[in-house]
Amino acid sequence: MPMTPEEERKAIDQVTHRLASHFHDLNPQIVSNTVHRVHDQFATSRIRDYIPLLVERDARDRLRTASEH
Repeated sequence: MPMTPEEERKAIDQVTHRLASHFHDLNPQIVSNTVHRVHDQFATSRIRDYIPLLVERDARDRLRTASEH
C-alpha cells in the first residue's frame, strides 16, 4: 500500500529531527529549510514511498557541505 500524505509528512518530520540532531552545530532552522527545499524538489514525483529516504540523503549531503564551511 502506498504511503499516504500524512505518513510522508511524519516521515519528513522525522528526517528533520534526525538531521537536526546529527548537525547540532547548525541552526535548526537551516536544517528544516534544507529538508523542506529538498522535499519540494520531489513534489511532482508519482511514486512517493522512497521520497523520505531520498530527501534525507540529499539534505544530509547539503548539510555536510554547509557544516564544513
